[in-house]
Amino acid sequence: CGVAEVAVSVFRPTAMPPAQAENPSHRQQLLISNECAGCDLSQTVLVRARLNQANLRRANLAGAQLRESSLVRANLTEAALNQADLSQASLVEADMTQANLQGSRLTRANLNRATLIQANLAGAELNGAQMIEARLFEANLQGSQLQDANLLRSNISRANLDGANLSQADLFQTTLIRVSLRGANLSGADLRTSRLFEANLQGANLTDANLQDASLQGADLTDAIFCNTRMPDGQINNAGC
Repeated sequence: CGVAEVAVSVFRPTAMPPAQAENPSHRQQLLISNECAGCDLSQTVLVRARLNQANLRRANLAGAQLRESSLVRANLTEAALNQADLSQASLVEADMTQANLQGSRLTRANLNRATLIQANLAGAELNGAQMIEARLFEANLQGSQLQDANLLRSNISRANLDGANLSQADLFQTTLIRVSLRGANLSGADLRTSRLFEANLQGANLTDANLQDASLQGADLTDAIFCNTRMPDGQINNAGC
């Protein structure tokens, strides 16, 4: 069956809001009730906080310190998390649809089965993040750092990953339909049985990448770098060595 013709969404980073202090009453409300939709929690310190299933829809958490916090199944739809530190945080099954995570730090965070549809993750640090079966449909990951990230069976269709670093990333069985990976670093990435229908891989670095049994129908591989690259048919491509 053919895939409907849809253009890859192109996102542009939004301007950073000015730094400001949190509203202390909002922080207290969150810690007491686990409910703070639309609250101003910018620059707040919530390191190792337990906020499972918290309602933070449209909350302002810009620049917040949330290292090692637990936000399992939290509602963070349309929340502002730009420049926030969420390193080693647990965001399993969290809903971050249309959230702004531009420039945020998510190093070694657990985002398994998280929803990040149309989220802005431009320039975010996601090195070593666990993102198994995450939903990143139409997300903006332009220039993001995803080295050693685990994206097993995730859906990244129509996302913007231009210039992203995905070296050594696990993309096994990942859905990447019409994704834009122009100039991305995919060296050493595991792309076995991934679906790259009509993906844009112009200028992508595929050195040491494994594309065994991947689907590349309609993919644009113009100027892509192949060196010790295992192709879908199992053959090694050294054209760019």
